[in-house]
Amino acid sequence: VSWGFDSDRLETAVVTTSFIKKSDREALKALWDTAVKNGTKYDAKAFLKEKEYTLTREYNTTFNSIPQTLDIQGTSRQADTEFIVQGLDTLLKYDETNKLQPAIASSYDVSEDGKTYTFHLRDDAKWYQADKTEYAAVKADDFVAGFQHMLDAKSGLAELLQGIVKGVSEYLAGSGTFEDVGVEAPDDRTFVVKLEKEVPYFDTMITYNIFTPLNRQFFITKGGAFGLTQFKTAKEKDTYKYGKAGVIDSILYNGAFICTEMTDQKKITYVQNPGYYDKDKMNVDKLTYIYNDGSDPQTYYADVKSGKYAGISLSSQTLPLAQEDGNFEKYAYVTSTGATTYFSGNNLHRVAYDCEAYPKKGTESTKSEAAKTLTQRAMYSKNFRKALNYSFNKHAYQAASKGEELANASIRNMYTQPDFLRFSKDVTVDGHKFEKGSTYGEAVQYYFDQLNNDGIQLADGVDGWYKPDLAKKYMQMAVKDLGGQSVVNKKNPIEIDIVNYSASTVMVNQAEIYKKYVEEATGGLVKVNVRASADIYAYYYSGYYAETGAEANYDVFFGSGWGPDYGDPITYLNTFLPDGDGYMTKVCGLY
Repeated sequence: VSWGFDSDRLETAVVTTSFIKKSDREALKALWDTAVKNGTKYDAKAFLKEKEYTLTREYNTTFNSIPQTLDIQGTSRQADTEFIVQGLDTLLKYDETNKLQPAIASSYDVSEDGKTYTFHLRDDAKWYQADKTEYAAVKADDFVAGFQHMLDAKSGLAELLQGIVKGVSEYLAGSGTFEDVGVEAPDDRTFVVKLEKEVPYFDTMITYNIFTPLNRQFFITKGGAFGLTQFKTAKEKDTYKYGKAGVIDSILYNGAFICTEMTDQKKITYVQNPGYYDKDKMNVDKLTYIYNDGSDPQTYYADVKSGKYAGISLSSQTLPLAQEDGNFEKYAYVTSTGATTYFSGNNLHRVAYDCEAYPKKGTESTKSEAAKTLTQRAMYSKNFRKALNYSFNKHAYQAASKGEELANASIRNMYTQPDFLRFSKDVTVDGHKFEKGSTYGEAVQYYFDQLNNDGIQLADGVDGWYKPDLAKKYMQMAVKDLGGQSVVNKKNPIEIDIVNYSASTVMVNQAEIYKKYVEEATGGLVKVNVRASADIYAYYYSGYYAETGAEANYDVFFGSGWGPDYGDPITYLNTFLPDGDGYMTKVCGLY
Protein backbone atom coordinates (compact mmCIF):
# COMPACT_ATOMS: atom_id res chain seq x y z
CA VAL A 1 0.00 0.00 0.00
CA SER A 2 0.99 3.63 -0.33
CA TRP A 3 0.61 4.54 3.33
CA GLY A 4 2.26 3.61 6.63
CA PHE A 5 5.71 2.08 6.64
CA ASP A 6 5.15 -1.55 5.67
CA SER A 7 6.71 -0.91 2.25
CA ASP A 8 10.00 -0.24 4.10
CA ARG A 9 10.03 -3.67 5.75
CA LEU A 10 12.56 -6.04 4.24
CA GLU A 11 12.10 -9.37 6.05
CA THR A 12 9.98 -10.80 3.22
CA ALA A 13 11.95 -9.22 0.37
CA VAL A 14 13.01 -11.63 -2.37
CA VAL A 15 16.63 -10.98 -3.31
CA THR A 16 18.51 -12.44 -6.28
CA THR A 17 22.28 -12.66 -6.71
CA SER A 18 22.07 -11.18 -10.22
CA PHE A 19 20.04 -8.51 -11.98
CA ILE A 20 16.48 -9.49 -12.89
CA LYS A 21 15.77 -9.21 -16.61
CA LYS A 22 13.38 -6.46 -17.63
CA SER A 23 11.05 -8.99 -19.28
CA ASP A 24 10.94 -11.13 -16.15
CA ARG A 25 10.17 -8.13 -13.97
CA GLU A 26 7.31 -7.16 -16.27
CA ALA A 27 5.96 -10.71 -16.00
CA LEU A 28 6.24 -10.55 -12.20
CA LYS A 29 4.41 -7.21 -12.16
CA ALA A 30 1.62 -8.71 -14.27
CA LEU A 31 1.29 -11.63 -11.83
CA TRP A 32 1.15 -9.17 -8.95
CA ASP A 33 -1.50 -7.00 -10.66
CA THR A 34 -3.64 -10.09 -11.20
CA ALA A 35 -3.21 -11.24 -7.60
CA VAL A 36 -4.20 -7.83 -6.23
CA LYS A 37 -7.21 -7.55 -8.52
CA ASN A 38 -8.53 -11.11 -8.24
CA GLY A 39 -7.22 -12.24 -4.88
CA THR A 40 -5.12 -15.02 -6.42
CA LYS A 41 -1.80 -16.26 -5.05
CA TYR A 42 1.39 -14.33 -5.72
CA ASP A 43 4.69 -16.22 -5.32
CA ALA A 44 7.71 -14.25 -6.50
CA LYS A 45 10.16 -16.83 -5.11
CA ALA A 46 8.66 -19.66 -7.15
CA PHE A 47 8.65 -17.54 -10.32
CA LEU A 48 12.30 -16.53 -9.95
CA LYS A 49 13.44 -20.06 -9.14
CA GLU A 50 11.61 -21.32 -12.22
CA LYS A 51 13.53 -18.73 -14.25
CA GLU A 52 16.75 -20.13 -12.72
CA TYR A 53 17.68 -17.10 -10.62
CA THR A 54 19.72 -17.79 -7.49
CA LEU A 55 18.20 -16.32 -4.32
CA THR A 56 20.15 -14.99 -1.36
CA ARG A 57 19.05 -14.31 2.22
CA GLU A 58 21.17 -11.18 2.55
CA TYR A 59 20.14 -7.70 1.45
CA ASN A 60 22.92 -5.14 0.94
CA THR A 61 22.32 -1.48 0.14
CA THR A 62 23.53 2.00 1.08
CA PHE A 63 22.56 4.84 3.41
CA ASN A 64 23.54 8.50 3.67
CA SER A 65 22.41 9.38 7.20
CA ILE A 66 21.79 7.31 10.32
CA PRO A 67 18.45 7.80 12.10
CA GLN A 68 18.40 10.94 14.20
CA THR A 69 16.45 8.99 16.82
CA LEU A 70 15.50 5.35 17.42
CA ASP A 71 12.32 6.39 19.23
CA ILE A 72 9.57 5.24 16.84
CA GLN A 73 6.89 7.19 18.72
CA GLY A 74 9.07 10.30 18.74
CA THR A 75 9.63 10.76 15.02
CA SER A 76 7.64 11.21 11.84
CA ARG A 77 10.73 11.20 9.60
CA GLN A 78 10.82 8.36 7.10
CA ALA A 79 14.62 8.61 7.24
CA ASP A 80 14.33 7.37 10.83
CA THR A 81 11.48 4.89 10.58
CA GLU A 82 12.78 3.01 7.52
CA PHE A 83 15.45 1.58 9.83
CA ILE A 84 13.52 1.31 13.11
CA VAL A 85 10.69 -0.76 11.62
CA GLN A 86 13.10 -3.54 10.67
CA GLY A 87 13.11 -4.47 14.36
CA LEU A 88 9.56 -3.57 15.34
CA ASP A 89 6.21 -5.23 14.71
CA THR A 90 2.82 -3.55 15.01
CA LEU A 91 -0.68 -4.89 15.63
CA LEU A 92 -1.27 -5.63 11.94
CA LYS A 93 0.79 -5.54 8.74
CA TYR A 94 -0.03 -5.34 5.04
CA ASP A 95 1.06 -8.32 2.97
CA GLU A 96 2.53 -8.25 -0.55
CA THR A 97 -0.92 -8.03 -2.13
CA ASN A 98 -2.04 -5.08 0.04
CA LYS A 99 -4.23 -7.00 2.48
CA LEU A 100 -4.15 -6.47 6.25
CA GLN A 101 -2.79 -9.51 8.06
CA PRO A 102 -2.30 -10.41 11.73
CA ALA A 103 0.98 -9.41 13.36
CA ILE A 104 1.11 -8.81 17.14
CA ALA A 105 -2.70 -8.92 17.04
CA SER A 106 -3.99 -12.31 15.90
CA SER A 107 -7.42 -10.80 15.20
CA TYR A 108 -9.61 -7.78 15.90
CA ASP A 109 -13.28 -6.87 16.23
CA VAL A 110 -15.17 -3.68 15.38
CA SER A 111 -18.29 -2.64 17.27
CA GLU A 112 -21.58 -2.25 15.43
CA ASP A 113 -21.38 1.55 15.57
CA GLY A 114 -17.81 1.47 14.22
CA LYS A 115 -16.42 3.38 17.20
CA THR A 116 -14.66 0.63 19.18
CA TYR A 117 -11.82 -1.57 17.92
CA THR A 118 -10.77 -4.54 20.05
CA PHE A 119 -7.44 -6.22 19.23
CA HIS A 120 -6.67 -9.72 20.48
CA LEU A 121 -2.92 -10.20 20.94
CA ARG A 122 -0.91 -13.34 20.27
CA ASP A 123 0.91 -14.89 23.23
CA ASP A 124 4.28 -15.70 21.63
CA ALA A 125 5.55 -12.19 20.79
CA LYS A 126 8.55 -11.15 22.90
CA TRP A 127 10.75 -8.13 23.48
CA TYR A 128 14.50 -8.63 22.95
CA GLN A 129 17.50 -6.54 23.83
CA ALA A 130 20.28 -5.66 21.38
CA ASP A 131 22.36 -8.57 22.70
CA LYS A 132 19.47 -10.90 21.66
CA THR A 133 18.47 -11.77 25.22
CA GLU A 134 14.74 -11.94 25.96
CA TYR A 135 13.47 -8.99 28.00
CA ALA A 136 9.71 -9.51 28.38
CA ALA A 137 6.54 -10.66 26.65
CA VAL A 138 4.72 -8.15 24.46
CA LYS A 139 1.52 -7.20 26.30
CA ALA A 140 -1.50 -5.01 25.67
CA ASP A 141 -0.18 -2.38 28.09
CA ASP A 142 2.78 -1.88 25.73
CA PHE A 143 0.36 -0.39 23.19
CA VAL A 144 -1.19 1.85 25.85
CA ALA A 145 2.29 3.02 26.93
CA GLY A 146 3.35 3.53 23.31
CA PHE A 147 0.26 5.59 22.58
CA GLN A 148 0.80 7.87 25.58
CA HIS A 149 4.48 8.35 24.77
CA MET A 150 3.53 9.20 21.18
CA LEU A 151 1.20 11.92 22.48
CA ASP A 152 3.76 13.19 24.99
CA ALA A 153 6.61 13.33 22.45
CA LYS A 154 4.80 15.87 20.23
CA SER A 155 6.68 14.78 17.12
CA GLY A 156 3.96 15.60 14.61
CA LEU A 157 2.14 12.28 15.06
CA ALA A 158 -0.46 13.12 17.69
CA GLU A 159 -2.24 15.59 15.43
CA LEU A 160 -3.28 12.69 13.20
CA LEU A 161 -5.62 11.48 15.94
CA GLN A 162 -7.24 14.68 17.16
CA GLY A 163 -10.97 14.34 16.72
CA ILE A 164 -10.55 10.64 15.96
CA VAL A 165 -9.45 8.81 19.13
CA LYS A 166 -11.51 9.73 22.16
CA GLY A 167 -9.89 12.24 24.52
CA VAL A 168 -6.76 12.95 22.46
CA SER A 169 -7.59 16.59 21.74
CA GLU A 170 -8.36 17.30 25.40
CA TYR A 171 -5.19 15.57 26.61
CA LEU A 172 -2.97 17.53 24.23
CA ALA A 173 -4.68 20.77 25.23
CA GLY A 174 -4.09 20.03 28.91
CA SER A 175 -7.80 19.96 29.73
CA GLY A 176 -8.03 16.18 30.11
CA THR A 177 -6.06 13.33 31.63
CA PHE A 178 -4.67 10.27 29.90
CA GLU A 179 -7.22 8.15 31.76
CA ASP A 180 -9.83 9.85 29.57
CA VAL A 181 -8.03 8.92 26.33
CA GLY A 182 -9.69 6.09 24.39
CA VAL A 183 -7.01 3.40 24.69
CA GLU A 184 -7.02 0.70 27.34
CA ALA A 185 -5.74 -2.77 28.17
CA PRO A 186 -8.38 -4.68 30.14
CA ASP A 187 -5.98 -7.64 30.26
CA ASP A 188 -2.57 -8.66 28.90
CA ARG A 189 -4.00 -9.94 25.62
CA THR A 190 -6.64 -7.29 24.83
CA PHE A 191 -6.05 -3.78 23.51
CA VAL A 192 -9.05 -1.51 22.97
CA VAL A 193 -9.29 1.75 21.02
CA LYS A 194 -12.36 3.99 21.33
CA LEU A 195 -13.10 6.60 18.68
CA GLU A 196 -14.95 9.91 18.83
CA LYS A 197 -16.89 8.89 15.72
CA GLU A 198 -16.89 6.22 13.07
CA VAL A 199 -13.86 6.68 10.80
CA PRO A 200 -14.02 4.61 7.58
CA TYR A 201 -10.25 4.64 7.10
CA PHE A 202 -9.28 3.95 10.71
CA ASP A 203 -7.98 0.43 10.04
CA THR A 204 -5.48 1.92 7.58
CA MET A 205 -3.91 3.87 10.49
CA ILE A 206 -3.00 0.77 12.48
CA THR A 207 0.28 0.09 10.64
CA TYR A 208 1.83 3.50 11.39
CA ASN A 209 3.92 4.88 14.29
CA ILE A 210 0.87 6.03 16.19
CA PHE A 211 -0.05 2.47 17.24
CA THR A 212 3.39 1.00 17.95
CA PRO A 213 4.19 -0.68 21.29
CA LEU A 214 6.58 0.47 24.02
CA ASN A 215 7.69 -1.54 27.05
CA ARG A 216 6.84 0.72 29.97
CA GLN A 217 9.49 -0.62 32.35
CA PHE A 218 12.33 -0.42 29.83
CA PHE A 219 11.35 3.14 28.89
CA ILE A 220 11.51 4.25 32.51
CA THR A 221 14.91 2.58 33.05
CA LYS A 222 16.20 4.73 30.18
CA GLY A 223 15.07 7.90 31.94
CA GLY A 224 11.65 8.17 30.35
CA ALA A 225 8.46 9.45 31.97
CA PHE A 226 4.76 9.60 31.11
CA GLY A 227 2.71 12.78 31.00
CA LEU A 228 3.17 15.86 28.82
CA THR A 229 5.00 17.90 31.44
CA GLN A 230 6.78 14.95 33.02
CA PHE A 231 8.19 13.75 29.70
CA LYS A 232 9.33 17.22 28.66
CA THR A 233 11.20 17.55 31.96
CA ALA A 234 12.69 14.06 31.72
CA LYS A 235 13.91 14.57 28.15
CA GLU A 236 15.85 17.66 29.19
CA LYS A 237 17.88 15.66 31.74
CA ASP A 238 21.17 13.89 31.04
CA THR A 239 19.62 10.69 32.38
CA TYR A 240 17.25 10.43 29.39
CA LYS A 241 18.78 7.78 27.12
CA TYR A 242 15.80 6.22 25.34
CA GLY A 243 16.07 5.96 21.56
CA LYS A 244 19.37 7.84 21.41
CA ALA A 245 20.68 8.09 17.84
CA GLY A 246 23.12 5.32 17.01
CA VAL A 247 22.81 3.61 20.41
CA ILE A 248 21.38 0.22 19.49
CA ASP A 249 20.71 -0.90 23.08
CA SER A 250 18.64 2.19 23.86
CA ILE A 251 15.51 0.45 22.51
CA LEU A 252 13.98 -3.04 22.49
CA TYR A 253 13.15 -5.20 19.48
CA ASN A 254 10.05 -7.34 18.89
CA GLY A 255 10.26 -7.68 15.10
CA ALA A 256 12.12 -9.66 12.46
CA PHE A 257 15.56 -8.12 13.00
CA ILE A 258 17.83 -6.86 15.75
CA CYS A 259 20.34 -4.10 15.07
CA THR A 260 23.92 -5.14 15.86
CA GLU A 261 25.76 -2.13 14.48
CA MET A 262 24.91 1.50 13.71
CA THR A 263 27.87 3.75 13.01
CA ASP A 264 27.38 7.16 11.41
CA GLN A 265 29.02 7.50 7.98
CA LYS A 266 30.12 3.86 8.11
CA LYS A 267 27.74 0.93 8.49
CA ILE A 268 24.36 -0.26 9.79
CA THR A 269 23.69 -3.96 10.27
CA TYR A 270 20.54 -5.88 11.21
CA VAL A 271 20.47 -9.66 11.77
CA GLN A 272 17.57 -12.07 12.20
CA ASN A 273 15.92 -11.99 15.61
CA PRO A 274 16.29 -15.64 16.73
CA GLY A 275 13.16 -15.40 18.85
CA TYR A 276 10.92 -13.77 16.25
CA TYR A 277 7.50 -15.42 16.29
CA ASP A 278 7.11 -15.26 12.50
CA LYS A 279 10.64 -16.09 11.33
CA ASP A 280 9.41 -18.94 9.12
CA LYS A 281 7.98 -16.30 6.77
CA MET A 282 11.26 -14.40 6.48
CA ASN A 283 13.18 -14.43 3.20
CA VAL A 284 16.08 -12.30 4.47
CA ASP A 285 18.31 -13.03 7.46
CA LYS A 286 20.69 -10.07 7.33
CA LEU A 287 20.50 -6.41 6.28
CA THR A 288 23.66 -4.42 5.62
CA TYR A 289 23.71 -0.69 4.87
CA ILE A 290 27.03 0.89 3.81
CA TYR A 291 27.51 4.66 3.98
CA ASN A 292 27.45 6.44 0.63
CA ASP A 293 27.23 10.23 0.44
CA GLY A 294 26.56 10.19 -3.32
CA SER A 295 29.84 11.85 -4.23
CA ASP A 296 31.16 8.90 -6.30
CA PRO A 297 28.27 7.43 -8.33
CA GLN A 298 30.59 5.68 -10.79
CA THR A 299 32.14 3.54 -8.06
CA TYR A 300 28.70 2.82 -6.64
CA TYR A 301 27.54 1.60 -10.04
CA ALA A 302 30.60 -0.65 -10.35
CA ASP A 303 29.88 -2.07 -6.88
CA VAL A 304 26.29 -2.85 -7.86
CA LYS A 305 27.48 -4.60 -11.01
CA SER A 306 29.89 -6.72 -8.96
CA GLY A 307 27.06 -7.85 -6.68
CA LYS A 308 28.07 -5.84 -3.61
CA TYR A 309 24.66 -4.13 -3.48
CA ALA A 310 21.19 -5.28 -4.48
CA GLY A 311 20.53 -2.55 -7.05
CA ILE A 312 20.81 1.11 -7.99
CA SER A 313 18.55 3.96 -9.02
CA LEU A 314 20.10 5.25 -12.20
CA SER A 315 20.99 8.94 -12.33
CA SER A 316 22.22 11.25 -15.06
CA GLN A 317 25.76 10.12 -14.16
CA THR A 318 25.18 6.36 -14.03
CA LEU A 319 22.60 6.08 -16.82
CA PRO A 320 25.24 6.48 -19.57
CA LEU A 321 27.35 3.76 -17.92
CA ALA A 322 24.41 1.35 -18.00
CA GLN A 323 23.67 2.24 -21.59
CA GLU A 324 27.28 1.67 -22.63
CA ASP A 325 27.65 -1.76 -21.02
CA GLY A 326 24.22 -3.03 -22.15
CA ASN A 327 22.71 -3.31 -18.69
CA PHE A 328 20.19 -0.56 -19.36
CA GLU A 329 18.60 -2.42 -22.26
CA LYS A 330 18.48 -5.75 -20.41
CA TYR A 331 17.67 -4.79 -16.84
CA ALA A 332 16.59 -1.17 -16.34
CA TYR A 333 12.97 -0.29 -15.63
CA VAL A 334 10.97 2.76 -14.65
CA THR A 335 9.46 2.44 -11.18
CA SER A 336 5.89 3.38 -10.47
CA THR A 337 5.68 6.92 -9.10
CA GLY A 338 5.70 6.60 -5.33
CA ALA A 339 3.22 8.06 -2.88
CA THR A 340 5.77 10.37 -1.23
CA THR A 341 5.63 13.89 -2.62
CA TYR A 342 8.61 16.26 -2.44
CA PHE A 343 8.00 19.94 -2.98
CA SER A 344 9.75 23.28 -3.19
CA GLY A 345 8.90 25.09 0.03
CA ASN A 346 8.88 28.89 0.17
CA ASN A 347 10.08 30.27 3.51
CA LEU A 348 7.36 32.80 4.30
CA HIS A 349 8.82 34.13 7.54
CA ARG A 350 12.55 33.52 7.53
CA VAL A 351 14.50 34.41 10.67
CA ALA A 352 17.56 32.08 10.38
CA TYR A 353 20.37 33.12 8.06
CA ASP A 354 22.90 30.49 9.10
CA CYS A 355 22.76 26.93 10.37
CA GLU A 356 23.12 27.12 14.14
CA ALA A 357 24.06 23.43 14.46
CA TYR A 358 26.83 23.68 11.84
CA PRO A 359 27.70 27.37 11.40
CA LYS A 360 30.03 28.77 8.74
CA LYS A 361 29.96 25.70 6.53
CA GLY A 362 28.80 27.51 3.42
CA THR A 363 25.16 27.73 4.47
CA GLU A 364 25.31 31.27 5.83
CA SER A 365 23.50 33.97 3.86
CA THR A 366 25.46 36.84 2.32
CA LYS A 367 22.39 39.04 1.89
CA SER A 368 22.37 42.56 3.28
CA GLU A 369 19.75 43.54 5.85
CA ALA A 370 17.89 45.49 3.18
CA ALA A 371 17.91 42.45 0.87
CA LYS A 372 16.60 40.24 3.68
CA THR A 373 13.73 42.66 4.29
CA LEU A 374 12.86 42.86 0.58
CA THR A 375 12.78 39.05 0.23
CA GLN A 376 10.61 38.81 3.32
CA ARG A 377 8.10 41.28 1.88
CA ALA A 378 8.17 39.49 -1.49
CA MET A 379 7.36 36.15 0.08
CA TYR A 380 4.19 37.67 1.52
CA SER A 381 3.05 38.47 -2.03
CA LYS A 382 0.91 35.75 -3.62
CA ASN A 383 1.85 37.11 -7.04
CA PHE A 384 5.54 36.69 -6.27
CA ARG A 385 5.05 33.12 -5.08
CA LYS A 386 3.16 32.38 -8.31
CA ALA A 387 6.01 33.87 -10.30
CA LEU A 388 8.48 31.56 -8.55
CA ASN A 389 6.30 28.50 -9.12
CA TYR A 390 5.74 29.24 -12.80
CA SER A 391 9.47 29.88 -13.41
CA PHE A 392 10.59 26.53 -11.95
CA ASN A 393 11.47 24.20 -14.85
CA LYS A 394 11.00 20.83 -13.14
CA HIS A 395 11.79 18.89 -16.32
CA ALA A 396 15.26 20.42 -16.58
CA TYR A 397 15.72 20.07 -12.81
CA GLN A 398 14.88 16.35 -12.86
CA ALA A 399 16.95 15.75 -16.00
CA ALA A 400 20.02 16.64 -13.95
CA SER A 401 19.21 13.65 -11.75
CA LYS A 402 17.41 11.15 -13.98
CA GLY A 403 18.59 12.04 -17.47
CA GLU A 404 16.56 13.60 -20.27
CA GLU A 405 14.62 10.41 -21.11
CA LEU A 406 13.33 9.91 -17.57
CA ALA A 407 13.08 13.54 -16.49
CA ASN A 408 9.27 13.61 -16.36
CA ALA A 409 8.86 10.18 -14.77
CA SER A 410 9.02 11.48 -11.19
CA ILE A 411 7.37 14.89 -11.63
CA ARG A 412 4.30 15.44 -9.48
CA ASN A 413 2.07 18.51 -9.71
CA MET A 414 -0.15 18.16 -6.65
CA TYR A 415 0.72 17.35 -3.05
CA THR A 416 -1.42 14.21 -2.79
CA GLN A 417 -0.59 11.29 -5.09
CA PRO A 418 -3.20 11.63 -7.87
CA ASP A 419 -4.17 7.94 -7.95
CA PHE A 420 -3.86 7.51 -4.19
CA LEU A 421 -7.53 6.51 -4.07
CA ARG A 422 -10.23 5.74 -6.63
CA PHE A 423 -14.03 6.09 -6.57
CA SER A 424 -15.58 2.77 -5.58
CA LYS A 425 -18.84 3.68 -7.33
CA ASP A 426 -20.32 6.30 -9.66
CA VAL A 427 -20.69 9.64 -7.85
CA THR A 428 -22.41 12.81 -9.09
CA VAL A 429 -21.54 16.10 -7.36
CA ASP A 430 -23.00 19.45 -8.44
CA GLY A 431 -24.10 17.88 -11.70
CA HIS A 432 -20.68 16.45 -12.54
CA LYS A 433 -20.36 12.67 -12.69
CA PHE A 434 -17.24 10.89 -11.48
CA GLU A 435 -17.39 7.33 -12.75
CA LYS A 436 -16.37 4.32 -10.71
CA GLY A 437 -12.58 3.96 -10.95
CA SER A 438 -11.99 7.70 -11.40
CA THR A 439 -9.00 8.88 -9.38
CA TYR A 440 -8.74 11.41 -6.61
CA GLY A 441 -6.51 13.44 -8.93
CA GLU A 442 -9.20 13.69 -11.58
CA ALA A 443 -11.59 15.14 -9.02
CA VAL A 444 -9.01 17.66 -7.83
CA GLN A 445 -8.27 18.72 -11.42
CA TYR A 446 -11.98 19.32 -12.06
CA TYR A 447 -12.38 21.61 -9.05
CA PHE A 448 -8.97 23.26 -9.47
CA ASP A 449 -9.83 24.34 -13.00
CA GLN A 450 -12.77 26.27 -11.56
CA LEU A 451 -10.43 28.15 -9.22
CA ASN A 452 -7.49 28.71 -11.56
CA ASN A 453 -7.59 29.43 -15.30
CA ASP A 454 -3.82 29.36 -15.91
CA GLY A 455 -3.99 25.92 -17.52
CA ILE A 456 -2.13 24.00 -14.82
CA GLN A 457 -1.98 20.22 -15.33
CA LEU A 458 -2.10 18.19 -12.11
CA ALA A 459 -1.44 14.67 -13.45
CA ASP A 460 1.88 12.96 -12.74
CA GLY A 461 4.55 12.80 -15.44
CA VAL A 462 4.20 16.26 -16.99
CA ASP A 463 5.77 19.59 -16.08
CA GLY A 464 2.39 21.04 -15.27
CA TRP A 465 3.44 24.31 -13.56
CA TYR A 466 6.32 25.57 -15.72
CA LYS A 467 4.92 28.61 -17.55
CA PRO A 468 7.61 31.28 -18.05
CA ASP A 469 5.24 33.73 -19.78
CA LEU A 470 2.95 33.62 -16.77
CA ALA A 471 5.98 33.95 -14.49
CA LYS A 472 6.78 37.29 -16.15
CA LYS A 473 3.16 38.40 -15.80
CA TYR A 474 2.96 37.63 -12.10
CA MET A 475 6.42 39.04 -11.48
CA GLN A 476 5.30 42.41 -12.81
CA MET A 477 2.24 42.22 -10.56
CA ALA A 478 4.51 41.39 -7.61
CA VAL A 479 6.68 44.43 -8.35
CA LYS A 480 3.57 46.60 -8.02
CA ASP A 481 2.72 44.84 -4.74
CA LEU A 482 6.16 45.80 -3.42
CA GLY A 483 6.07 49.45 -4.41
CA GLY A 484 7.05 49.56 -8.06
CA GLN A 485 10.23 49.57 -10.15
CA SER A 486 11.95 52.00 -7.80
CA VAL A 487 11.92 49.24 -5.17
CA VAL A 488 12.49 46.13 -7.32
CA ASN A 489 14.65 46.35 -10.44
CA LYS A 490 17.61 44.59 -12.06
CA LYS A 491 20.05 46.53 -9.91
CA ASN A 492 18.08 45.72 -6.80
CA PRO A 493 16.56 42.27 -7.38
CA ILE A 494 14.82 40.06 -4.87
CA GLU A 495 17.45 37.64 -3.56
CA ILE A 496 16.55 33.98 -2.98
CA ASP A 497 18.88 31.74 -0.97
CA ILE A 498 18.91 28.00 -1.66
CA VAL A 499 21.19 25.52 0.12
CA ASN A 500 22.68 22.34 -1.32
CA TYR A 501 25.49 19.86 -0.65
CA SER A 502 28.62 20.67 -2.63
CA ALA A 503 29.88 17.06 -2.83
CA SER A 504 26.78 15.98 -4.74
CA THR A 505 27.23 16.74 -8.43
CA VAL A 506 23.52 16.20 -9.02
CA MET A 507 22.52 18.71 -6.33
CA VAL A 508 25.03 21.25 -7.60
CA ASN A 509 23.71 20.91 -11.15
CA GLN A 510 20.09 21.10 -10.01
CA ALA A 511 20.78 24.28 -8.05
CA GLU A 512 22.33 25.93 -11.09
CA ILE A 513 19.37 24.85 -13.24
CA TYR A 514 16.91 26.33 -10.74
CA LYS A 515 18.94 29.56 -10.68
CA LYS A 516 19.11 29.78 -14.48
CA TYR A 517 15.40 29.33 -15.17
CA VAL A 518 14.11 31.45 -12.29
CA GLU A 519 16.35 34.36 -13.14
CA GLU A 520 15.46 34.12 -16.84
CA ALA A 521 11.71 33.80 -16.35
CA THR A 522 11.56 36.71 -13.90
CA GLY A 523 13.56 38.97 -16.22
CA GLY A 524 16.47 39.39 -13.83
CA LEU A 525 14.23 40.74 -11.08
CA VAL A 526 15.09 37.71 -8.94
CA LYS A 527 18.64 36.71 -8.05
CA VAL A 528 19.20 33.14 -6.77
CA ASN A 529 22.10 32.71 -4.34
CA VAL A 530 23.33 29.10 -4.23
CA ARG A 531 24.76 28.37 -0.78
CA ALA A 532 26.79 25.16 -1.25
CA SER A 533 27.53 23.41 2.03
CA ALA A 534 30.77 21.44 2.34
CA ASP A 535 29.27 19.45 5.23
CA ILE A 536 26.32 17.12 4.66
CA TYR A 537 24.91 17.79 8.12
CA ALA A 538 25.08 21.54 7.68
CA TYR A 539 22.84 20.96 4.67
CA TYR A 540 20.50 18.65 6.59
CA TYR A 541 20.20 20.97 9.60
CA SER A 542 19.55 23.96 7.36
CA GLY A 543 16.36 22.29 6.20
CA TYR A 544 15.33 18.67 6.66
CA TYR A 545 16.48 18.39 10.28
CA ALA A 546 15.15 21.82 11.26
CA GLU A 547 12.77 21.26 14.17
CA THR A 548 10.89 24.56 13.82
CA GLY A 549 10.21 27.19 11.20
CA ALA A 550 12.55 29.53 13.04
CA GLU A 551 15.47 27.18 12.22
CA ALA A 552 14.75 27.04 8.48
CA ASN A 553 17.89 28.49 6.86
CA TYR A 554 16.80 29.15 3.27
CA ASP A 555 14.30 31.06 1.16
CA VAL A 556 13.37 28.07 -1.02
CA PHE A 557 14.00 24.44 -0.10
CA PHE A 558 13.62 21.20 -2.09
CA GLY A 559 14.52 18.52 0.46
CA SER A 560 11.25 17.86 2.30
CA GLY A 561 8.43 15.55 1.33
CA TRP A 562 5.53 13.66 2.81
CA GLY A 563 4.37 10.10 2.43
CA PRO A 564 0.87 9.10 3.53
CA ASP A 565 0.33 7.66 7.00
CA TYR A 566 -3.05 6.11 6.26
CA GLY A 567 -5.58 5.64 3.47
CA ASP A 568 -7.27 9.04 3.16
CA PRO A 569 -6.06 12.21 1.36
CA ILE A 570 -6.35 14.19 4.58
CA THR A 571 -3.14 12.44 5.67
CA TYR A 572 -1.34 14.80 3.27
CA LEU A 573 -3.48 17.90 3.72
CA ASN A 574 -3.31 17.96 7.52
CA THR A 575 0.42 18.61 7.34
CA PHE A 576 -0.44 22.22 6.48
CA LEU A 577 -2.80 22.84 9.40
CA PRO A 578 -2.09 26.17 11.15
CA ASP A 579 -0.93 26.91 14.71
CA GLY A 580 1.89 24.38 14.54
CA ASP A 581 -0.44 21.41 14.10
CA GLY A 582 0.75 20.80 10.54
CA TYR A 583 4.18 19.16 10.31
CA MET A 584 5.07 20.79 6.98
CA THR A 585 4.27 24.35 8.00
CA LYS A 586 7.80 24.58 9.43
CA VAL A 587 9.16 24.08 5.88
CA CYS A 588 7.37 27.34 5.06
CA GLY A 589 9.16 29.03 7.98
CA LEU A 590 6.09 29.02 10.20
CA TYR A 591 5.59 27.71 13.74
